[in-house]
Amino acid sequence: MNFLKAIIVFLISTLSVPASYSAETMNLVTYYPVPFGAYDRVKLIQRASNLTSPCEIGTMYVDTGGQFQFCRNNSGVGVWTTITPNAGIWTQTAGDDIYPTDTATNPNLFVGLGTITPQNRLDVEGAAVIGAAYSGTNVGPANGLLVEGNVGLGNTSPSTALDIESTTATAGIDINNTAVDGDPRLAFQLSGTSVFTMGVDDGDSDKFKLGTTTIDTNTRLTIDGSGNVGIGSTAPATKLTVEDTTAASGIDINNTAVDGDPRLAFQLSGTSVFTMGVDDGDADKFKIGTTTVDTNTRLTIDSSGNIGIGNASPVRLFHLGGAMRIDSLASAPATPAQGDIYRNGANLYFYNGTSWINLSGGGSSLWQQSGSNIYYNAGTVGVGTATPNSSYKLHVDGGTGTGGYFTSSTGVALATDFGEIGLGTVTVRAGYKAQIHASGRDALYVDTDTDHAVEGVSTDTAAGGCADFYASGSCTVDYGVSSSIRWKKNIRPIDNVLEKISRIRGVYFDWDQEHGGQHDVGMIAEEVGEVFPEVVAKDPSAPGYAMGMDESSLAGVFVEAIKALKSEIDNLKSENTELRKLIEK
Repeated sequence: MNFLKAIIVFLISTLSVPASYSAETMNLVTYYPVPFGAYDRVKLIQRASNLTSPCEIGTMYVDTGGQFQFCRNNSGVGVWTTITPNAGIWTQTAGDDIYPTDTATNPNLFVGLGTITPQNRLDVEGAAVIGAAYSGTNVGPANGLLVEGNVGLGNTSPSTALDIESTTATAGIDINNTAVDGDPRLAFQLSGTSVFTMGVDDGDSDKFKLGTTTIDTNTRLTIDGSGNVGIGSTAPATKLTVEDTTAASGIDINNTAVDGDPRLAFQLSGTSVFTMGVDDGDADKFKIGTTTVDTNTRLTIDSSGNIGIGNASPVRLFHLGGAMRIDSLASAPATPAQGDIYRNGANLYFYNGTSWINLSGGGSSLWQQSGSNIYYNAGTVGVGTATPNSSYKLHVDGGTGTGGYFTSSTGVALATDFGEIGLGTVTVRAGYKAQIHASGRDALYVDTDTDHAVEGVSTDTAAGGCADFYASGSCTVDYGVSSSIRWKKNIRPIDNVLEKISRIRGVYFDWDQEHGGQHDVGMIAEEVGEVFPEVVAKDPSAPGYAMGMDESSLAGVFVEAIKALKSEIDNLKSENTELRKLIEK
């Protein structure tokens, strides 16, 4: 026993000596107790005070609390670590979880997988795979990570493959490529093939690009360091440069909203100075305005190509809604063409294809001016002819075109006081104010889109002498309307004709004094219009009332009604015949 105690004391003394040593294996051999040849335990005496780190790597002792302490290597420095009985470095919970044993007394404990010198909480040398389906099945990328589920960075409930959340003002993703001509990029792929790639082209002045394969080939969008944007161009010279090699290249602005105006606004300091686009609320006209296209409009182009300046409803190719100013030229244009106009001082000139004509009334002009009126009182005025008939004050020769055009927006376009008017003749029949003579053609055609085309009122109330309209001659048809199947489309029968006829009346009535005051027979236009609106002209100035109706158009209705009655009569006759046969049996 004394020999055993001596060995134990020698072992403890040897382990406690802080001297240089070499790695060796020590065997304690004894003949007591049984079995002979080895000790089944070694006892370390509990220290009166604990040792502090750093310590000599590989040494061990029992601290004042009875815990076994072992000095381990921590990056070349000896650190005391508590060794829990039956647990080792890892401790297992009541379930299936394990954790490093020493985290309580040594919170800086590092774990290494594939490395014996971890520098972080967890160091993995080689590939790592996370996920029930991936683990044990898939090989991860070299020194990379393969994750089956969603990954959250700063987010405890990621809803996508990569969900990044941060409360800092500069949160984001930094992609840094340090290779020579290396392009930091982000690729969007379908089935492993890049469909779009965006990033910085290190080989082209560090421009930001968006391409269909890589950023520097098939480039679709470019932003340079000045903020210029190029679509189809990798060298934009303005804030927006659009370039294309196709015939239909351009920019489409499509507004699908109700009364939505596709437009392009030019602003200064956020305020629209000029806006151009299409006014959906005004027949899709192209307009330029100072605020929006449909207010403060300055220029209008309609679908016919008419251009209005100061006028939103142009009726000519060029329609001014105000005054026009022409700057003065020192001399006439060198190579004029017919229709050219220029101003020289107070004179306005027009080129007729041969020479310049002074339109201002000055110089050698024969026209005289009196206030705002101009006149010619010396002879005959010829329009379209250089040899006007001296028997007349005005001779207009239209050639193959129109001889004259008179228009007025409010007053009378053409008026004569005492004289007569002859159309196609120079002699007017005695007792008449106007005469129309036509050879080989119709004499008069009247067309209107409002009110009556022709209205006649007679003030002669003598017996047998009152007539609004009188036609005479040897023609078999003295008054009619145009009718030919050549001019009619969408022809279909009149349906339910008898029911419709039953809703209108034939009546006796007396006209009011303004319309003659006589007794008459006919129909009520308003009632007819409820059934046959096609034959009734409504009065735009008196809603609910009619101006008149074309009773001749009702002839077709009456024809179909007679045919319908005949059909009913034929059916009744057939039924009557059948009944008689049954009775006779």
